Parts: sequence; structure tokens; C-alpha cells
Amino acid sequence: PLESDDATNVARIAAGDYNTIAAVEGKQYHVSGIAPMAYLGNYKVLTIPTDGFGLDGNSPEIVAGIEAAVADGMNVINLSLGEPEIEPTRDIVVKAIDDAADAGVVPVIAAGNDFDSEGRGSIGSPGTAPDAITVAASTEGDDGPADEIASFSSSGPSPISLGMKPDVDAPGVDILSSLPRNTWSAHDWSGTSMASPHVAGAAAVLMQRHPTWTVAEIKSALESTGDPVHVAGTTTEVPSTREGGGRIDLPRADDPLVFTAPTGLSFGLVKPGTTTTQTLQTTDAGGGADPWTV
Repeated sequence: PLESDDATNVARIAAGDYNTIAAVEGKQYHVSGIAPMAYLGNYKVLTIPTDGFGLDGNSPEIVAGIEAAVADGMNVINLSLGEPEIEPTRDIVVKAIDDAADAGVVPVIAAGNDFDSEGRGSIGSPGTAPDAITVAASTEGDDGPADEIASFSSSGPSPISLGMKPDVDAPGVDILSSLPRNTWSAHDWSGTSMASPHVAGAAAVLMQRHPTWTVAEIKSALESTGDPVHVAGTTTEVPSTREGGGRIDLPRADDPLVFTAPTGLSFGLVKPGTTTTQTLQTTDAGGGADPWTV
């Protein structure tokens, strides 16, 4: 898949070499992946030529790729792909993602790019997987205010399961990254597909620095320490159904103080006049003297 423009672009965001010189339109930029020393495994799961779209795939192919990555000992899986959610018990890709998380592999998945056309409830599968880190997209801030939500970035809740999604946000607008044959995107690639590998790289960094952390604790650290993402042109923070816990802040996630389980709460469909409750567990993430108060 490294002959694929999209795959190469995503891979370099996650793990491109540190301090690489990118030449774009007569200018040079010093660039680095989020986890520049990470080992990249590549699994081709989109193999079906589709008119007007490119390469498509099917659920068995994607599941086979997930299972191969787990069997090969990969620590993080990035999926910059998706489709509309179906009834969750019939979604074998969501099942494979949650099983990968149970096996100790961090699954990071693009939220989707359908807010402009579909609005709320446009999160795609397998980003609907409860144990996945589902990633929305915001601006990078090079040519304007940082951390504004991308107009296309899909919104929660998940449309059928009504889950609390997305989980986090990352830069996904006008991204500079590599392309095959030693070429570069023109600082103009946008999508939650570009946001997701920022988080995959961040997860890899946290796994190296905190080898005892579980998949759920890595997700909690990233989600609970994020920075606000704003409505375009304003200082108003977007709802959690657009940003999750906010734009990831990796230095803060390295020392999150507490873990929560779950990382996000969804009350589903609550009938008028009824009451429902959720339980939130907090755990000391280390580094602080007890007693402490949440």
C-alpha cells in the first residue's frame, strides 16, 4: 500500500522520519511524524476498483487485515476508512476492532467526513466501535486560527448505537505529508483520514513511554487532556459530539493524573419522564500524593 497516495500520506503523518525536508512549490519545510521511530506495518484491505471512487473493500478483507496486524504483534492500528453504521451486532469489523483492543492493540479510526451533508449522527463504522479511539478533524493553525472544527468532520452520536463519539480531535485540514516516489502533498490534504494518524502516532508514543498502560488507559489519557476546538470564526467551543475530549495534547496526555472508565458517557435514548444513570470510575494515573479528590 505504500504505492498508494493515501496510504503513504497517512503513514508519514503517523511515523515519518524526524526533521525531513519537504520541498513544496519552491518552499522547504522541516517535518516529522508524530512517532518518527515507530515501525510501520502495512495491510492492504481496500482492493476492489470502483468507478469514480478508487479502491473499495469489504468487511472480510478489513477483518483479515485487523487480525493479521494483531497476529504480527502490532501495537496500534490506524484505519483511515469507513462506511455508514449498520446494526452493531451484525458489524464484524466493529467486533474485530473491539477484539483487537481486548488483545492490547490500540485501534484508531477516522470519524468520517459527512457532517456537511448528513449533520449530527454521521459517525461512520468502524469508528462506531466502543473501544476504538475515533478521531474528528480540526484546523492546524498555519494560516489562521488553530483548533477550529473542520466543516466536514462527522458528528456524534453514532447513528444507530447512539454511542459517545468521536473520542478526540486532531489536525486534519490542509495537511502536509509525503506521497509516493519522493513527492509531497501541496499542504492541502484534508479529512479525518489525516487526523486519525496524528492520534495513532500519539498512541504509539504513549505506549513506549508507559508500557504498563492498557488500551483503555491510553484512550483515557488522550481524551481527558484535550484542548478546546472552536466553532469556525468564534471563540465558542463546539459540543463534545463534534470534538470528543478535544484536540489531543500529547505532553498533557503523558501525565493525565487520572484515568476514567468509560472515557465518554452516552445515555442513549431516554424517554421523557424517566431517569437513567451511568457509572464513572476514576483511577489514579500515578505521580500524585494521596489523598486526592475528583
